[in-house]
Amino acid sequence: MKKQIPLEIRDYSIQLLTNGVEKYENIVICFHGFNGNKWGDAYSGLKKRLNNSLVVSFDSCGHGDSMISSEEMRLDMILEEIDAVIEYFNKIENKPIILVAVSYGAYRVMQYLIKYKPKISNVVFINPAFRMLSILEKIKEFNYLELNENDKVIMKRSLNKFITKSFLDDLFNNDLYTQNHNVESKVQIVVGKRDSLIPINDTLEIASRYNYAITYVDDEHCFENEENWNVVADIVEVSV
Repeated sequence: MKKQIPLEIRDYSIQLLTNGVEKYENIVICFHGFNGNKWGDAYSGLKKRLNNSLVVSFDSCGHGDSMISSEEMRLDMILEEIDAVIEYFNKIENKPIILVAVSYGAYRVMQYLIKYKPKISNVVFINPAFRMLSILEKIKEFNYLELNENDKVIMKRSLNKFITKSFLDDLFNNDLYTQNHNVESKVQIVVGKRDSLIPINDTLEIASRYNYAITYVDDEHCFENEENWNVVADIVEVSV
């Protein structure tokens, strides 16, 4: 498989990044965290650990090298990108697809599972930021309810990137905790016991509601011990 694959969506394209393996038994699609990009997080941790998998990643809109600016990104576009990537591989390969999502990536994937109801058998969430708006309020130091319609919040100061009130409205109106949903995929969660960003009760509430298994590792929100990606790789390999 090529290491770079262009994929057309609406009137723009995204670049799929793969580990380039030619023979594989399944496809692992990785989803980066907030202010991350296709090179990091799960892709970085798994690309050389899953020898029998095609490991894939891409920049979610508003992130990395996306053609969509941070101020243009909206939840419907984010979910449309995910669906386009999954449909691309469904059309060219008859192989199992596993989704591995970190932090903000888990919020995006959970919304996708709820709204699109795809036939994805296995999903792995790592330190999931299911309550994404609250997490942004915490790390970016703002109160959503006090924002005016045209206000913007700094996304990444070093790149002069901002997010709009419209995107935050999407997060507010798509709260994963306000109702139960029918999610058919088998989901497992990996949690760093020293994660100081995501309140553990947020994760436990979703895990309990949907009967998701949790594996704990001794680590932070962003894994500092690279060996903990072996734990994730083992979960992926067993889940197939």
